[in-house]
Amino acid sequence: MTAPACGLHFVDSLYDPAWGLPSEPLGPNLLAFLGEWTGERPLPDCPWAEFRRGQPVADGRVEENDHA
Repeated sequence: MTAPACGLHFVDSLYDPAWGLPSEPLGPNLLAFLGEWTGERPLPDCPWAEFRRGQPVADGRVEENDHA
């Protein structure tokens, strides 16, 4: 369900574990107008959050957990 005039989007999603988002069930996840996570925690510093904030993801970015 969406309410574009209010900038609200209710989505029921499964997120990639690499994004490091909370794993506990949150019901329908509420994403605000600018893509900010509306839970009690700030969005993590990761490419997904940068994308949701409308920030460009740097080319060649190396994730901390990519030590293969």
